[in-house]
Amino acid sequence: MEWKKYIWLPLCLAVPLLAQANPTLEAKIKLLEQQLKALKAEVMKTQAQQKKVVAEVKEAKQQTERVVAQADEASPMDNFNVNGFFSGSVAKASNDVGYAGVKEKVDTEQRSLVGLQMQYNFTDATSITTQIVARAYQNWKPRFEWAFLKHGFDNGLSLRAGKLRMPLYMYSDYLEVGYAQPWARPPGEVYDAVPLSSYTGGDFIYDLDLDWGTLTFQGFAGETRVDEEDSSFGADFTFDNLLGMNVNLNWDEMNFRAVYAQTNVTANNPADGTHNIYAPAYVGYWPSATYGAAKANQIIATMDGSQGWFGGIGFSYDDGEYLVISELVRVQVAGMYPDNDGGYLTLGYRINEFTPYVNAAFMRTNDNGNRASSPVSSAYFDGRRTSYSVGTRWDFMDNLALKADITYSGWFGGTNGQLSGLIASETGATHTMVYSLVLDAAF
Repeated sequence: MEWKKYIWLPLCLAVPLLAQANPTLEAKIKLLEQQLKALKAEVMKTQAQQKKVVAEVKEAKQQTERVVAQADEASPMDNFNVNGFFSGSVAKASNDVGYAGVKEKVDTEQRSLVGLQMQYNFTDATSITTQIVARAYQNWKPRFEWAFLKHGFDNGLSLRAGKLRMPLYMYSDYLEVGYAQPWARPPGEVYDAVPLSSYTGGDFIYDLDLDWGTLTFQGFAGETRVDEEDSSFGADFTFDNLLGMNVNLNWDEMNFRAVYAQTNVTANNPADGTHNIYAPAYVGYWPSATYGAAKANQIIATMDGSQGWFGGIGFSYDDGEYLVISELVRVQVAGMYPDNDGGYLTLGYRINEFTPYVNAAFMRTNDNGNRASSPVSSAYFDGRRTSYSVGTRWDFMDNLALKADITYSGWFGGTNGQLSGLIASETGATHTMVYSLVLDAAF
């Protein structure tokens, strides 16, 4: 049993060693606990930072949403467009025959006007447009010329409803925007054939794209009126059952146009409630004993739903250098009211900022026989004249053009030439000269 006493020897040696190892382990445990605590603190710090970052992101998102909302609030104004135009004119004639309303006294009113055109786009396809014009000869009283709602479709068709421009002439859409016209004034032999500029109703416009051009159809229908204050006959005129169509072919620099329209015309005389229109009695129109006061206030026509129609063709060529414009029109109205033919040819040539032009125009009534039994009607309505103009346009600044024009009008053929002044046949006037200076602007 001697060997048993040596069994306890390792144990005796291990105890002191274990006694020495325990303090080191305990220190390591404490160190691990401290590291764990520090790590926990770091994790908490990171979580706090994450919360802060999340909060900052949330705030940034809210700010972005507020900016987008503000942008959305501002976008309606982006859909609103305003344009304007202005014309100021000075004109003088060699006598009081009254071509274009201009007489011997210096005139500053006939072509002076200002207009504003406003358009709001609800969408890319739907918009509303208004145009307000104030004219000098109407004491600058603003009037709506356009006020319509438009919707366009993807197939080239667009519909409009409201108050629209009467689309009878090549420059109807720019009838009062002088800056868009080459002349100091549109040739009155054509553009004064119908005393209407707008109507209330609707139209459709369909553009057919061809490989070599564009064919545009425009059909329109509605009604309109001329108020007593705008009439030289002291009566209102209503134009009912207005119906028309024009076709426009645009082929490179050339443009061809044809138009037809019809209506029923009724005169409403507030003085006696009839449909008669009377010879004007204002001083100066009937200057002699032949057409003296006894002739004034006589019935010169009766219009009670009288059928009337308008037809016209036009052509233009504009390659940026050479300019050619021409239109021919015919107006017919049942009864004593005159039927007119009219036309013009304009040739122009652009030289830098200048566009000199010449124009020849004519008008004549083609139903004088219908008034042969009424000397007063014949004296007032029968008309014939030929006019020649020479002028130039000077685009001296962006959106500003100065135009100078000299027009000779004569060959009245014993009529008053359908002019607003003294009767040429009575005054012995064989012609008139009109000198014009016009400043046109677009803004």
